[in-house]
This record gives sequence, structure tokens and C-alpha cells, in this order.
Amino acid sequence: MGKFTLQKKNPRRHRCQLAGTHHLPVLTCCCASTMLRPTFVFLILKVALTRAAEVIVYRGETAVLPSRADPAWTLETIEWSTFGNDTHIATYRKTVMNLNRTRQFRGRLGLNISTGDLTIYNVTEQDAMEYSVRLKNTLKENAINSNQLTVRKRLRKPSVEKHVSLYEEGRCTVTLTCSSLDEGVDFSWEVKPPLTDVWSDKKSGVLVALLRNRTSDVEFTCTSNRTGERTSSAVTLKCENPPLPKNYNCRYGVCVVVALIVGFCTALVIQSKTVKKAFNYLKGKCVRKA
Repeated sequence: MGKFTLQKKNPRRHRCQLAGTHHLPVLTCCCASTMLRPTFVFLILKVALTRAAEVIVYRGETAVLPSRADPAWTLETIEWSTFGNDTHIATYRKTVMNLNRTRQFRGRLGLNISTGDLTIYNVTEQDAMEYSVRLKNTLKENAINSNQLTVRKRLRKPSVEKHVSLYEEGRCTVTLTCSSLDEGVDFSWEVKPPLTDVWSDKKSGVLVALLRNRTSDVEFTCTSNRTGERTSSAVTLKCENPPLPKNYNCRYGVCVVVALIVGFCTALVIQSKTVKKAFNYLKGKCVRKA
């Protein structure tokens, strides 16, 4: 594969030669001496290092962490670890596999011994961290790769709060407020059938619309968005009089009864005064005639 010389104070005393194969390079160094010529052989292990790749999944899904091993390799050792390579969570060493090394991942791991890929089932938020894998093939070549697992929550449906203000001539002003329990979301509105007098704000989630028709229903759909994920909630409104209070009929009946009683009593009072007046009048007439 080639030769080179180590440059030191006396270049004649140290000579090295790089030999071997592409898969297993060997460095041989000789030390010149008048009495002895010892030879040192150094085995150079080929190690490949790559940057961490990001794997994004949602909570409860299955995550596959690729080892990115050379497809031509026949893997002899696979070691997946976390926490700065201090904790092994899955290993494969000389045909022996161990997937239950830690309590956190017990019963939730799978390992492909051909590719070296690690599978994590039913992902939780605690699984979001960096994972590294050390690979070794039958030719003693080594590789170390890593993956950053990001676990996201699915967006929850937004809630819509409605306020309807009635105006004369059958027109209504509708104010809707869309809110979400998730952070970092924007809001958008869709109105069916479309209205001409509509104003909305994507940050606050507020919509104001003017309804001119008292007979047709209008559907308002609020959608919350975050990095490509979206979920919606809808409400249907009509421009109509607000419903009466639950105890309206009861109060109305009581008022009617009270009014009847008051009217009846008033009638009796008036009637009694009239009868008394008539009686006194007739009495006076009778006295004069006598």
C-alpha cells in the first residue's frame, strides 16, 4: 500500500511501512540498531464517525433508528447505547442478543442483526434523547453512528367559543374565539357558505362576521396549524333570536297570575264603592219623598 519514514532526530533509526489490505491496514515500524533490530507491528482499526441523524415520531408510534452500517458488512457486534454511551440498551455480540438491559425499554425494543437498525415500540416522551450505535464486522472494521430521537405530541382539537349579537333588520354580528391547549400554533378559519363581511386574526384566533340572512346556517371551521400538522373544530350558527331563559315560562306564568289577582281585587274594590254610592243615593231619595 506504500511506505513512509518517520522524521525524528535521526531518520535512519526509525523506519515504518504501511502494509496489509484495505479492510485491515497494518503499520510496521523498525528501529535501527547495531545489535538488535526490533520490529513493532500496530493494528490500525478503521473507525467511521458520522453526525447524529434526527428521527421524528409522535408519541405512541414506532421509531426505527438506522445504524447506517455498510450493506456489504457482516455484523459481528451491535451495541446501542444512550446517556453518552454509558448505558447499553440493546446488544448483539457473537450471535447473543440482549434487548432487556434497562427498565425503561424493557419489552419495547427490536434489533435487526442484518442491518443493525434499532426499533422502539410505543414511544414515550422520555425516549426523546440521543442514541449511539457501535458496529463491528467480521473483518474487525468498526463504525460509530448516532441518532437524535424527537418525540412530538399530536395536536389537540381547538375549542371554539361563540358570541352572537343581534341587530335590527335581521342582521347578526358573530364573534368567535378559537383557542388551543398546544403551544406554537397558528389559527385559520373557513366559512361555508362564504361571507363577504368577515375579519379574522391567525395569531389570536378571533373571527368577526356579519350574517345577513336569518334563514340559512353558516358553518365556521377553525384549524390549528403547527409545522405541517393540523386539526380542526367546527360550529354552525344561524342569525336568530337568542333562546329564552330556562325559567322564562315560569316567571311569565307567575306574572300573569299576579296580574289577574290584582285586577280582580281592584275590580272588587271599585265595584264595592260603586254599589255603596248607588245605595246611598237611593236611600237619600227615599228620605226626601217621605
